[in-house]
Amino acid sequence: SDPTTLAPGASYTRTRSVNAPAIAGNMFVFVQADAFNAIAESTNEGDNVSPAAGPIAVGAPDLVVTAIDAPATLNAGAPVTIGWTNANQGDRPTVTAWTDGARLADSASGGTEIGSIGNAASTGALAPGASANRSASGAVPNFVGGAFLRVATDIGNSVNEASGESNNLLAVPVTVVAGDLVASAGSVPSSVEQRVPATLGWATTNTGAGASFGGCWTSRAYLSTDSTLDAGDLLLGSANTSTSPFAAGASAAHTVSFTLPDTV
Repeated sequence: SDPTTLAPGASYTRTRSVNAPAIAGNMFVFVQADAFNAIAESTNEGDNVSPAAGPIAVGAPDLVVTAIDAPATLNAGAPVTIGWTNANQGDRPTVTAWTDGARLADSASGGTEIGSIGNAASTGALAPGASANRSASGAVPNFVGGAFLRVATDIGNSVNEASGESNNLLAVPVTVVAGDLVASAGSVPSSVEQRVPATLGWATTNTGAGASFGGCWTSRAYLSTDSTLDAGDLLLGSANTSTSPFAAGASAAHTVSFTLPDTV
C-alpha cells in the first residue's frame, strides 16, 4: 500500500500493471501524484504530474481471414465442412482467446444472414505475421440460389485490435441447390367400392438440382371430391421413405391399401 507519511526529501516507488487502450501508435504516459488532492500542498499543486521520458509505442494484433476453403456449390441440408485461414497482420500477438464463425448470407457484407454453418474457437496465441487454419462443420441452411459464404474472425470482439476491427470478414460467392420432391399418380383404380379393399400406387421423384436431406419423410394419399386438397379430404394411407440423401433424379415407388367406409 501507499505510505501514510512521507518525510521531506523522501521518496517511494510503485509499479502497476495496466491494459493498453484500444488505440495504437506513439503514446505518452503521465503519472500524477495525489490524484484526488487529499494532501494540502499550498501553492505546490502544479507539479504533481510528470510525463515519462519519451513516447511508448502501443501496438495491437489485427486478425483477418485470408482464405476460405469451401465447395462452390452447396446442397441445402447437407453436412459440410468449411475451412479457412486466420492471420495476424498486426504488430502484437493475441493475448486472449477468440471465436470465428462461418455463415451463409445474401451479400458479401451487411445484408441478411441466411443461417449459420458453425463456429471455431482459437487454439492459442497468434504471433504477428503468423497464420492458423481453422474449420467448422454443420448443415447447409435451407436456401436455394446464389449466396455468399462469409467467415468472420473474432465474432465476439474478444481481441483488442485497436483500429483493425473493420477487416475481420471475408466472403466468397456460392450456389446453393436443393431437392424438390414431386408426387405423380401411378396405379390408381378407376373405381372403388365401399368396404372393398383396394390398392393405390404412386411415385415420388426428386426433380431438384440437389439431393434431399432430412432423414425419413412421409407421403400421403387422399380422396377428394375436387382438384383441391383441403382439410375435409379423406386420408387413404401413408408411406414412409427413409432414404437420405435422396439424390437428384431419384424416384421412390409407394403403395397403400385402403378400404372406403360406408360414409363416403
